[in-house]
Formats: sequence, structure tokens, C-alpha cells
Amino acid sequence: MKISEITKKKDIHLELDQGIVLKILTEEDITVNYINWLNSSSVMELTEQNNKNHDLASIQKFVGDCFANDGIYLFGIFYNKTHIGNIKLGPINPDHGTADVSYVIGEQEFWGKGIATLVIEAITNFGFKNLGLHKINAGTYENNFGSIKALQKCGFQQEGLFIEEIYFEGNRINSLRFGLIKMMNKRK
Repeated sequence: MKISEITKKKDIHLELDQGIVLKILTEEDITVNYINWLNSSSVMELTEQNNKNHDLASIQKFVGDCFANDGIYLFGIFYNKTHIGNIKLGPINPDHGTADVSYVIGEQEFWGKGIATLVIEAITNFGFKNLGLHKINAGTYENNFGSIKALQKCGFQQEGLFIEEIYFEGNRINSLRFGLIKMMNKRK
């Protein structure tokens, strides 16, 4: 799929292995389950959303804002048509050809099954091949071992360590920054 062949952002979808499909998230995809995992302390514990309260209106605004922004691609991760998580590419910096990637597997039964690795690889390939990006970045808490492992499996290298950047459960912990340059991508 080439980006020039796509007539509408909402039509972008990527079919992956294991019955996983990435499709641009729209307000029609917002469900009670989605709201519940965004408010779950165990799901959001190692994300910047860990102390936020979400409701239908706030999620509709977030999804709508992402959809309206040409520099953000918010994909829902679907398994057999069930929304199990999100992965976002953006904001894109068109001057530098860079973007951030962030993701969450909201349905805990899908944790530890390699889905984060699968979707990170797919979204980085999409960014490099279809959007012409040069570099994709990601950040994570130092204690998010699953995220670190998934990024490393996809070829991301740790580029930064931000000492005591995060206040987590009453303690200061480090934040890590990872990057992947197009020429380093395993699947150029």
C-alpha cells in the first residue's frame, strides 16, 4: 500500500500476522472496553496515562483530534475485529522526517504474545515506506521491560537516559529514549 493510493485517512488499514489488523481509529471504535482499559491502573501503570481519568467525551476528543491531524496516525489494534489496543505514529515533524511511536495493549489477555513487537514493526515500516520518515523515536519507563524488549526486537536502540525523570509510585525512576533510523530498519 502506498500512501498516494489512499484516498482517505480512515481507509488506512494494515493486515498483519496472527489475525491482527491495524486500522485508523475513529469515534465509532470507542467502546466501554476501551474506556475501561484506559482507566485501568494495571493496564496504564507504566504509561503517561497512569493517573488520568478518561470518559467518553475525553476519548472522543482525543480520537477526533488525532483523526483530524494529518501529522498523527492513531491506529486501533484489532484481533478478530475486537479492539485490543492502540498504536500511534506522530506527531510527525515534516521538516526533519521524524515521528514518535507510542502504544498500549489494553486487553491483558494479549500481553506477552509478541503483539507489541508485531505492531511496532508494522508501524515503523509504514512510517518509513509510506510516509518517507527518516527516524522514529519512542520513550518508556525504565521498569517497562516488555516495552523495552519489544523496541529492541524491532531494531530500536537506546539513545537516551533521563535520570529520575519520572515520579512513579512514590519514587523517582529513569525514563529511556529509543530511536530507529530508516537505514537501520530490518525491513527497509
